Amino acid sequence: MTPEQKLQALFAASKPPAQDYGFEIAVLERIAKHRAIDRFTYLAMWVVVMGGVMAAVFWAIEAGRMASLVPIMSAIAACGVSALVVWTMGRARAL
Repeated sequence: MTPEQKLQALFAASKPPAQDYGFEIAVLERIAKHRAIDRFTYLAMWVVVMGGVMAAVFWAIEAGRMASLVPIMSAIAACGVSALVVWTMGRARAL
């Protein structure tokens, strides 16, 4: 064997496979799990917040205390601001 052939044989023996499908699948599974947890957390947050707001509004309407809706409306505004923060954080994280 010539030195060039020996060198090519050495490089061919240590050459990694073109694609490692096991690694790609593991990475894609991890990404999918992470996205699923993010989506579930996001939806759970909205369910809890909207459930609380709806309960408070129904309570105020049934009790006949429309003036007590003012704190509820400020709570809704706070929820809107927190939703904006969560949305902004999600957008920044995606970059």
